[in-house]
Amino acid sequence: MDIRTYVHSFRTWAGRLLPALLAAQALTASGPGPFVEKPYLQLGSAAPALDSLSLLWHGPDRDAAWSVQVRGDGRSNWGPPIQPSFARVAVAGVEPHRVYTAVLRPLVPGAVFSYRVNLDGKPVFWGEGRARKGRGYPTRVVVMGDVADGKPASRELAFQVDRQRADLVVMVGDLVYQDGRISEYRRNFFPVLNSDGRAPGLGAPLLRHTLVVGALGNHDVSERGPHHPHAVDPDALAYYLYWDLPLNGPPLKPGGPNTPPLHDGPGWTWQPFLQAAGSRFPTMGTFSFDAGGVHWTVLDSNAYARWDAPELRDWLARDLERAQGAVWRFVVFHHPAFDFAEGDHYVDRWMGRIWPLLEQGRVDLVFTGHVHTYARSRPIRFAPDPASLAALDPVTQQGRLTGRLEWDAQFDGRTRTRARGVIHIITGGGGAHLHLKGKEAQIVPRPCMEKIVSQEHSFSVVDVKGRRLLFRQLGARGEELDRFVLTK
Repeated sequence: MDIRTYVHSFRTWAGRLLPALLAAQALTASGPGPFVEKPYLQLGSAAPALDSLSLLWHGPDRDAAWSVQVRGDGRSNWGPPIQPSFARVAVAGVEPHRVYTAVLRPLVPGAVFSYRVNLDGKPVFWGEGRARKGRGYPTRVVVMGDVADGKPASRELAFQVDRQRADLVVMVGDLVYQDGRISEYRRNFFPVLNSDGRAPGLGAPLLRHTLVVGALGNHDVSERGPHHPHAVDPDALAYYLYWDLPLNGPPLKPGGPNTPPLHDGPGWTWQPFLQAAGSRFPTMGTFSFDAGGVHWTVLDSNAYARWDAPELRDWLARDLERAQGAVWRFVVFHHPAFDFAEGDHYVDRWMGRIWPLLEQGRVDLVFTGHVHTYARSRPIRFAPDPASLAALDPVTQQGRLTGRLEWDAQFDGRTRTRARGVIHIITGGGGAHLHLKGKEAQIVPRPCMEKIVSQEHSFSVVDVKGRRLLFRQLGARGEELDRFVLTK
C-alpha cells in the first residue's frame, strides 16, 4: 500500500469512526440520552422496494423535533432531512412512549450507507447499514431461532452472529422470552442485540447496522403451551409494536380466523394496543420478501393459524408461484414439520400439512425453530395422510402426523449437491436453554434426518452465490458443526 492509499484509507476510517465517538460522548455526557431505545434497522412495509429500509427508535412520550439524514458510501454530503412518523404506545404497565419510523430512501441496492438521527437539528446518533441486495449479488444470511432470554448464551450468540457480517439475519420465532412483552424486549432483547458494546458477555449492536427479520413463535404471542392463554399481560404482543415488516400477507382482521385470540387478561385493554399496532396487527405475522437471489416466505405457524384454511393455502401457493423467477426459495416458520425426539415439543407437527405446497412451489430450504437444538434432514418429499390430518387435536393441532415420507438418500452435500426434495432445518439453538442437553435418550433416530447437534447452541450461515449455496452450522464459539453444498 503506497502512502496516498494509506492516507485515504485512514481518513475514510477516521471519518466514519469520529462521528460515532462524538455521538456516544454526546449521549453519555448528560445521562441516558434522548432515546428509550436506540435506532435499529427494519425491512419496512414496502418489501418490494429494494431502495428503501426503515429506521426505528423509541423516544419519550412528548413532542420532539426528530429527523434522519442518509449519506451514500464515499459521499461527503448528507441528504435532506427525513421526517419520521410515530405510534404512541400507552398500554397498561409500561410508561407511555413513542415508536418512531423513518423510511430511508433512496438507497442503492446492495450498497453501504450512513445515517444520522437529529434532535432539534443536532445529530444525536450515527449508524451505518447496507441496503438489501438484488438478484445477482452474493449474499450471506444468518438464520437462528429461540433467541433472547437474557442468559449468557444469548449474548455470546449475538456476538458471534455479529462477527459474520451478514447481509441479512432471519430469526425463526421465539424472539424474546418468556411472553413477547414490552418489558422483556427491554430486558432481554434490545440490550443483547442492540448493545452499545461488542463482546461475548455483552452481545452486539447487530440491529443498528444489519437488517434483521423476525418470524412469530409461540412465546411471541404469550403461548407457552397448548392450553396457555394468549396475551394475558398488558404489555404483550410487542412484536406488532416494535417490528416493521411487510404487510403483503393474507388479509386478516383482529378477532378473525387465523389470528391471535383476543384475550382479556388482567389489565389488558385492546384499544390502546390496536391504536399503537395499526395495520401491523394481525397482518404482519405472514409475509414475503426478496434478498439477493432468494425469495423468503415467512409464515405464522402458531396453532391458531390453520394452514388447512383455503385463504392461507391459496396465498402461499400464489406467493411461491410469483417467486419462480428467483434462483432460490426459502420458507420460514417456527414449528418444525418433522420430529426426531420424544416429548411435548415433538408433537407440534401440524405444519407438515403444507409440505406438498412447498414441493409444488420448488422450495429449497425450510427453516424452523421451537426445538432448542440443530437438526438437518435429507431432502424430503412428504404426502400427509388425510386420516392423520383429521385426527389432529381440533384446538391445539397437536398429534402424530403420518403419511408417505420419502427422502433423497443419494444427496450428500459434497459430491452430490442437487437435491430431490425440500431440506428441513431446525435451527433453534439461538440462545435459549437447550431442550435436549443431557437428554440424549429422548432422541429417536429417523432415517430422514442427516445431522443432529443437541448439546451446543448454534446458528446457521448461508452463503448464496448464483446457483451455488454453501450452508454451515456454527457453534457459540464460531466452530463449524455441519456443512453442505446445494447447487442448481
